[in-house]
This record gives sequence, structure tokens and C-alpha cells, in this order.
Amino acid sequence: MAEKKTNTKAENNAGVQSNGPDASDEIKKEKTGAAADIQIKRELYDKKKELEAKDEELEFIKKELAAIKITKVGPTQVVESDALKLMEARINELSRQIVSGVRGEKTLFRPPTPLDLQDDSITFTSRAVFFVVGSYLDKNGLEQIPPHKLIIFTYQASDIRKEGKEDVIKNFSQFATNLKTEIAFLRSHPHYGITFSENTNEMMDEDTKDTQFKVRAANQLATLPPEAIFDRAKEYKIANWQGKNAEELRYLIVHKMAEEFKAEAKKLSEDILRRRILASSLINEKNSE
Repeated sequence: MAEKKTNTKAENNAGVQSNGPDASDEIKKEKTGAAADIQIKRELYDKKKELEAKDEELEFIKKELAAIKITKVGPTQVVESDALKLMEARINELSRQIVSGVRGEKTLFRPPTPLDLQDDSITFTSRAVFFVVGSYLDKNGLEQIPPHKLIIFTYQASDIRKEGKEDVIKNFSQFATNLKTEIAFLRSHPHYGITFSENTNEMMDEDTKDTQFKVRAANQLATLPPEAIFDRAKEYKIANWQGKNAEELRYLIVHKMAEEFKAEAKKLSEDILRRRILASSLINEKNSE
């Protein structure tokens, strides 16, 4: 009788095996795969948050740099070195940390190769105590990232210049490179010739208030295709616009648009001043009654 029960159990086991893989195994595999996907997504999300936090810290550092004190020493100006060195150290550390950062599965930067090198070094100048060039949007609306690292302009000197009745402090920082990839990136930047340039004298003569208007114009033109640039050139009546390429016209249009923005700002300022004078006179009339 016991022997019969054993056979029946074996037959039942054989029957179960003949039905193919256990359904519970398939469920386990699906759960394992889903868990792995969730883990990957979580890691990418954490990395994204980490990069966003570093971007926020970078913006905070830029604001701190704007508040760095200037100490007068005779006819020249000297930036407080301890504060500046601290800022530079923090920026450099951020740059090293995000070299291995991830956007999806793509590394942000790549190491330079001998093919990237050229014999001559090019120096770029900015009208700032400290200046960092990150990414920008090109004419196709695609983000362009520095090829090898964050591009950091370090403080060089300051100068006092007489403009009218006021003394104006002009600071400048520089970035030198002999990497063709970095040179091409900077020359293609929509702010090239505006917030930084290869012409030091040109940058030192630049009015920082005018620069703000040019940056605003450059940002509006940055993602426009060549066809739209030619239309704008025709609209602004750029001389001999048919004989110039889109990038040459883009630069000329920036200056035309900046002049418009400056005129609008002046008109708005004068309007506000008139309203304040009118409001003040009305208040004085009421008080005199």
C-alpha cells in the first residue's frame, strides 16, 4: 500500500515537471529585472540631483565673487587674495567632481589627446574678477559642453580709469589654452566678443552696462538658424549683409539690438523719473493746501 503511494507521488512530480518551467520562477525573474531597473533609475536620479546641487553651488560662488572687496593701493586696485584663492579652489574642486558626472550614460568631458594640441597658445580675456564658461545652446538649440573641463578665467589685475567725473575700477581675468577643441568651443560661444574676447584692449574698453544689453541680445539670437539671421540683417539694414556669413551678421545684429535695448532702458528710466517728479509735486500741493 505504501509502495503505491510513493509511485503516485512520483507520477505527480513527473507531471508537474512536464508542464515546463515553474511559473513562480518566471515571476521571480521579472521581479529581479524590475528591481534592477529601479535601482539603475534611482542611481541616475541621485547623480542628476548631485549635479544639480553642484550647479547651485557654482551659482552661489559666482554671487560671492561679485561681493569680493577691492582694496585701494595707490593708483591701482588689488583684489583680496585670500578670498579669491578660496573661490578658485572651490571652483576647481567642483570642476574635478563633475568630470565624471553622468547625463544618462554619457560622460560630460573627455581627456585631451595629442591631436587636440596646437603650437600657439591663445589667451582669452574677460571683464571680471573671476569668470566661468559652462555650456551654451547652439543655433540648433542643442547644448554644447566644454570638451575637457569647466573653462575658468582667473584674476589677473585691476585698473582705475577716469570716465567723466568718476573713477571706474576695471578688473580682468584670463584663460590661456593651446587646445584646439577649447579654442573652437570659446570662439563658437554666443557671448564671444561680448563677455570675453581674444582682444584684451577691446575688453578693457567695454562698458559693463552695455555688455548686459549685448548678452540679452546674444541670448535671443543664439538658437536662430542662418535663414532667420539673414532676415534680421535685412530688417536692421546691415550694410552689405548679402556678402557676409551668418556668424558675422549675428555679431553685428547683437550690437544693433543692444542699442535698441539701451534706448528702451533710457526711455523707461526717464519715464519713471517724470512720474516720481509728478507724484512728488502732487504730494507737495496737497500738503500746502
